[in-house]
Amino acid sequence: MHLYRLQLRIHPAAIAECYTLMVRSLLRHSDRDGFMQTYARSLFMIVVLFIAAGCAQKSFASEAHAGSVRFSIRALSAKSVALAGTFNHWDPEKDRLAGPDRDGIWTITLPLADGRYEYCFVINGKDWMPDPSAPSVDDELGRRNSVIIVAP
Repeated sequence: MHLYRLQLRIHPAAIAECYTLMVRSLLRHSDRDGFMQTYARSLFMIVVLFIAAGCAQKSFASEAHAGSVRFSIRALSAKSVALAGTFNHWDPEKDRLAGPDRDGIWTITLPLADGRYEYCFVINGKDWMPDPSAPSVDDELGRRNSVIIVAP
């Protein structure tokens, strides 16, 4: 099973322009059909802006399969990324991610037995960061750890 999160980013001015067109259309058209046509055109404009401007970026969530987990994170300015967690006794040197790819994504696939694991990414050997695509829990030291469950 692959989990993907699609993040769409668009400049607020473009959204405001589409909204303005819809409101003006509502004020101009007393009939519902005229408004709906302009509304549909405005929504189409938003979609075209997303695609044409290249505003859509794919970010890959960590994903668990029976027996293994693929961990990934987007870290554009990172020189190195490692993974530390309950599965490797929180050793920030043991499991280094490969990357980055052209989108700034770092990845590693680890064989893990069924169970619940807590982990963090270690950016540049010093910055511990929970996985932004996974649930997290308090580590009782004032920080957050990500959680992943491997099930059969």
